[in-house]
Amino acid sequence: VPIFLLSSRWLAKLGIIRQDRQAATASKMIEYIHGMPVIRAFNQVAQGQEMFRKALDDFHDISMILVKYLVLPFSCFAAVLLLGEPVTILTGGLRYNTGIIEISSLIIILVLLYSLYTPLLALVGVMELTRLADASLTRIQRILQAPLLSAADEPEEPDGFRVEMKHVCFSYQNNRPVLDNVSFAVPEMTMTAIVGPSGAGKSTILNLISRFWDVDSGSIQIGSVDIRNMKEEDLNKLLTVVFQDVHLFGGTIFDNIAMGKKNATLSEVENAAQKAQAHDFIVSLPEGYQTRLGEGGATLSGGEQQRISIARAILKDAPIVLLDEATAAIDPSNELAIQKALKQLVFNKTLIVVAHKLTTIQAADQILVLDNGHIVESGNHERLVKNK
Repeated sequence: VPIFLLSSRWLAKLGIIRQDRQAATASKMIEYIHGMPVIRAFNQVAQGQEMFRKALDDFHDISMILVKYLVLPFSCFAAVLLLGEPVTILTGGLRYNTGIIEISSLIIILVLLYSLYTPLLALVGVMELTRLADASLTRIQRILQAPLLSAADEPEEPDGFRVEMKHVCFSYQNNRPVLDNVSFAVPEMTMTAIVGPSGAGKSTILNLISRFWDVDSGSIQIGSVDIRNMKEEDLNKLLTVVFQDVHLFGGTIFDNIAMGKKNATLSEVENAAQKAQAHDFIVSLPEGYQTRLGEGGATLSGGEQQRISIARAILKDAPIVLLDEATAAIDPSNELAIQKALKQLVFNKTLIVVAHKLTTIQAADQILVLDNGHIVESGNHERLVKNK
């Protein structure tokens, strides 16, 4: 037992490194498979295979190191156990020959010996499983011990749906600010468009309003209440987010749309789908709303996926809608249907949209021009054109 405990502690760090390398190898394998069309299109098959091979080699190397260091403690553990058998048999035989014990006692000792040593020998294999389990638990603990977003001791209720950012600073990594002293207000039931070059921080603003992260300094308020002083579920009820990259789950179309409202009925789901311009293509499928989707909705086109996500948002019917370039990657044949769906979604809502298309920007009550984490211009479309 002491050998088992000492060797487990000794090999714990190596076990954690091995698990990390294994996770990295799995990640590389998934990336390699998902990126195969791009790899082939750009004639990078050899380079892609090399990256995958390197990850496999790293995992192989750490596994071999671990095996090398396991040999000594395993050998000592097995040797101590195996030496105990002949020592016990020799001692029992000598005592029998000298008349100290009877033959019946010797037989009982031998039977008990093998009954005891069989599970102890099995412990050699358990040592490896225990070490792997310990390393896995350590990785789980990293996640469980990650700092949580703060929760308000006395949650407050907003008095409306006006959204305001006050002197907000934020960075994903230290010393690399994404937003720097950003302030603006979105009056209730108005539309604000955020424009700017890639990497300016547009999507980050939507993520912060959704409280996927907390600001480094400053505050974000909804209805004059700092979102950090609201219950998480209350904040989520106020917001609907339509992402540029749609994620659908592997259940049925009905299940994916019904996520927008607890205990939603079929008629409510169908009504939301009709408003989202999705009903016609759904009922044309062999199983209609009970059609099961592949992983990530892979059996549907990009436009169809987006319309299902909009139907889900319509069903939720939250008073504040955040759109992250919802039509940026949609082909023209689907764009008109999605534009109609979005009109249904944002009717009488407070709307904040990240957009590039002129038709979207022109309809905004307010346009914020973001550049390098700063708001460099603001106003409606007409005013900004005049300033140019």
